[in-house]
Amino acid sequence: SAALQNAQMTARTRGCVAVIGCALNIVNCGRLELSLNGAQATLLTLFSAHWVHLDRTHALMNALHWIAMLWLLRIRVSRLVGLVVVLSVAVSLGWWLFEPAMGYAGLSGVLFGLFGYQCIQWLLIRDSRLLGLGGLLVAIWLMLVGSPATPAYDFEIAVLAHGVGLTTGIVFAGVSRHLPEWSSQLRPLRDVVVPAVRSACASPADPDRRLR
Repeated sequence: SAALQNAQMTARTRGCVAVIGCALNIVNCGRLELSLNGAQATLLTLFSAHWVHLDRTHALMNALHWIAMLWLLRIRVSRLVGLVVVLSVAVSLGWWLFEPAMGYAGLSGVLFGLFGYQCIQWLLIRDSRLLGLGGLLVAIWLMLVGSPATPAYDFEIAVLAHGVGLTTGIVFAGVSRHLPEWSSQLRPLRDVVVPAVRSACASPADPDRRLR
């Protein structure tokens, strides 16, 4: 339908977003100074850590998953950007709070969140509920067990980051579904509050002008 098409990225937009994500993966490969590092975490590394990879194999795997996720997602580009930002912050804060002694780098936590978001979208459609349920089960299995294709890196699979990402994506899907309804319910309050704030912040009229 026209409404569904308007809610999705065009093929050109998907391509541009895919290229940008892959470029960030390649450019930041091995730049561990931008990873999340416990007590030395900064506002920059909360975001940059997700685009840093340990080596070319790590970067290539996440780049391919990024492209695949963009192909699966049925989402506007503005919501995608917001979702990636929310997932980045949530995964970084979760890691910083519960694993402060360990560094973190990679896009997998965000990817799990994007997939969790899409699984909820499938569950909301009657004809694709089985796909959504199966997707969530596969995501949980990959989160806990790992993929047989995962290279033998000298670091633990970031189960915490994957779990926080998946949970955040699911919650984001539920919240965003009700945003239009909540916005319409708050509109009467907004119509009263906004004019009142503008009136209070407006500069007082020039007394000389009122006398003229």
